Amino acid sequence: MKRLLSTKILPDSLQAQILAAGWKLTQYNAISIEWLPVEFAPGDRLAIFTSKQAVRACLASGSDSVLSGVCCLCVGAATASLIRDHDGAVLECASSATELASRITKKYTDKSFMYYCGNRRLDIIPETLDNLGLDWQEVIVYRTQTVDQTVDQTFDGILFYSPSGVESFTASNAIGGATAYCIGPTTAAAVQKHTKKYKIATSPDLEALVALVIKLPTQSKTT
Repeated sequence: MKRLLSTKILPDSLQAQILAAGWKLTQYNAISIEWLPVEFAPGDRLAIFTSKQAVRACLASGSDSVLSGVCCLCVGAATASLIRDHDGAVLECASSATELASRITKKYTDKSFMYYCGNRRLDIIPETLDNLGLDWQEVIVYRTQTVDQTVDQTFDGILFYSPSGVESFTASNAIGGATAYCIGPTTAAAVQKHTKKYKIATSPDLEALVALVIKLPTQSKTT
């Protein structure tokens, strides 16, 4: 039976899809998330979220209506859905930070921003805002920590969800001959330092990543 490792514990429904597709699934959380106390008050600024965790951290620090009426730019359909569920207005939903930076450059150079992010965020959005000379502030709303765990098995495929997850896994383990399934291009960029065998989901969400595994041929062991 084909072996698949997920570096994040998946919802039951997605686990069932993987098992039904003929994989033997092993999973653990390669990173831990700590939400930090924050006062969410963007005022008339546009709020930028490049992860769902940043939205959750802001919601945890306020009421369910804290996002009501706030105009947001974000990365990922799941992030956009969470914002809308709490009555936020999604002006842009990009597939990556690079794409979102491009949209800001083309459409929002007359705006000011609040960037809500984690302590290990990429430099793409800050560098874009600085290069454009825009008025913006950064608020660190969660902290990502790697989890040191050795996995004593070999796998046909490994699911990766963030550059931090790649860093955490490869600190104690090798990808080896497995195919790395990546949730997005920034995660794939981190994976490329360790293997040339990788695939990228069509959108940065769990459902698309699982669909990538199920739809692609799974005879991925090297000989």
